[in-house]
Amino acid sequence: MGTGVASVLSAMLASASAVSMVAIALDRTPGAERVPALAVGGVAVVTALALIVHVRRTGRGLSRLTVHGVLTMALAVVAVAVWCGHGGTTALAGLGYFAWLPLVAFAYLPHREAVPHLVAAGALCIALVLATVAVTPVGCALDVVGTIAAGSLTAGYFRSLLLRTSIEDHLTGLPNRQALPAILEREAAGATRTGAPLAIAVLDLDRFKEVNDSAGHHAGDGVLRTAADTWSRMLHPQASLARYGGDEFVAVMPGLSASQAAVVVDELRRAGGHPCSAGVAEWRPGEPIDTVLARADAALYRAKREGRGRVVQAPDTATPDAAVLAVLGPDGAGDDVGPARTAAPVVPAATLATVVRTRTGRTAPGRPSPTADRVVRLVRVMGMLYVAAGAIYLPQITFDPIPGARVAPAAAITATALVVGAAVAAGARWLARQVGMAAIHIGLVVGMVAVATGSILARSGPEGIVALGIFAWIWMYAFTVFSWRLAAFYCALGSAFTIGFVVSTVSHNTASVAILTVYTAAGIGVLVGHLNQVLQQQARIDAVTGLPNRAALERELARSVAVSTRTGTPLAVAVIDLDHFKDVNDASGHHAGDALLRRFADEWRNGVRPTDLLFRYGGDEFVLLLPGCALGEAAALVERLRLAAPGPCSIGIVERRTGDSTDSLVARADSALYAAKQAGRNQVATAGDGA
Repeated sequence: MGTGVASVLSAMLASASAVSMVAIALDRTPGAERVPALAVGGVAVVTALALIVHVRRTGRGLSRLTVHGVLTMALAVVAVAVWCGHGGTTALAGLGYFAWLPLVAFAYLPHREAVPHLVAAGALCIALVLATVAVTPVGCALDVVGTIAAGSLTAGYFRSLLLRTSIEDHLTGLPNRQALPAILEREAAGATRTGAPLAIAVLDLDRFKEVNDSAGHHAGDGVLRTAADTWSRMLHPQASLARYGGDEFVAVMPGLSASQAAVVVDELRRAGGHPCSAGVAEWRPGEPIDTVLARADAALYRAKREGRGRVVQAPDTATPDAAVLAVLGPDGAGDDVGPARTAAPVVPAATLATVVRTRTGRTAPGRPSPTADRVVRLVRVMGMLYVAAGAIYLPQITFDPIPGARVAPAAAITATALVVGAAVAAGARWLARQVGMAAIHIGLVVGMVAVATGSILARSGPEGIVALGIFAWIWMYAFTVFSWRLAAFYCALGSAFTIGFVVSTVSHNTASVAILTVYTAAGIGVLVGHLNQVLQQQARIDAVTGLPNRAALERELARSVAVSTRTGTPLAVAVIDLDHFKDVNDASGHHAGDALLRRFADEWRNGVRPTDLLFRYGGDEFVLLLPGCALGEAAALVERLRLAAPGPCSIGIVERRTGDSTDSLVARADSALYAAKQAGRNQVATAGDGA
């Protein structure tokens, strides 16, 4: 676990313990034992501060074993504090801390390691409630455990969603290079277990740079999306397609031998809409994943050298040059490269039908964009949270024996939430298309009003206090979906509802209950928000160069244009393209190309000003934002970068002008870049140089 995450967890443990000590000190419940609870809380504070000092001094994060130890200690602290509260209102509010522990575990640990913390928290919570709560103990226990379980599983889902975002290619929606090792390891483990063959193919679009150089990056993006969509639809559902680099893709095909996969890949090649070459290799049991990928890569470059537009099958031997490589040429007929001539085995039509789905059999219009798909998932999660809240609290509210409780209207609100949540979850795609993110805002506001109203109608019984745990769900959701500023607004609004409920219904220990409930929900939101921030930052980093990637560029460019428009300060944008980079890949392989990209990135990262921002835009393209820099000064700066670069590169640079959008700004810089290409490459051109 990184130092940032470790510091946040330690700080949250210290602050949570300190807040609970304040609440315990204010507790006036008859029979409550404050001294033992304060002592245990003090130990937790000291431990958390020691962890913070350790992280700061050593510069190292916490091991998983330490995280498990911290969570276990925190569980014991909460249990002692609740037990010493003897069922008073402060102890009931403190039950919300049980939701923290498994939620943190699901947010920062693998699911299999988080489940024991969930089971332990649920079991302890049930035992404490049954032993200390005099009124409706069973209903109260079910409420708390349901809240804990639903919140933890939601946190785990968001973690999976954010991790998926970090390993998803922003342009095509395919798994990216970071996701590929896990896919290969998973399929290799499956092949080892079943004994079935496993084929790996590397596909490369031929002369893709010519599309970018002649028609611009928008046209190149269209070619990449078309290839990705077409190949994804044609591959068998058990196969995986990933974007490996700029114009390279990797297909992982379980259950196919190399010869069968070569036929399938040739079908992909002919249907992709742009000429491409491919290399296919079959994984050997016990072979490292890097090795089989390197063999497929070598076969790909053999196809390039032999004239492109073909599929080459790597030999199943350790020395490729000593064996025959079967080749499928541009016409689909088998010809050979090597000393012997053997055609690739023909796959029977029945077998081919099981591994290839042609475009004529397609029923869907195409893959939705990653952003649209994310909105659908968020809307669906909101609906499921409504369903969970209704299912957890409706039985308890219906049979609530608290005097003065308005059971009928409270039950009606909860039942409505259940039905509406089910409808939202079922119609998530339609809602996302018709309403978009506004549906999420409406759902959050309505949810907070419903929780506050239902809690007030249920009066001040144990279940009314426990029901405030739903605010933790809402704030956790807000901190995951929105920016910190907008999430803080929802947090403040929910805090106002919570304090209003406590003041109007709780007659004993009002201050301590309000402190604990607000801090519990807000702390959960902040924890999950921090996780969201960490994972989103990972999703915006290019795995090869360590630079911010294209997703980060789009975000930062929009912000820079807005600042430049508002303040009137200049903004220059440079698009940088490495000249003849494909020759390096074709001659020496992707490893050599990756090393060259890192050299360029390191050189330029050290050569720009602290205020400048460098991004990896695509395969061998970079974008440099120069805020506060006029065109002349920017041209001089990028010329120095070009001269210091470890290889030839062409650069187009423009300055933002009135009315420029982010798209038009990059398009003009793109035009300047192609002017530099047409003028002979390895030079800097501005928009005025014929763009």
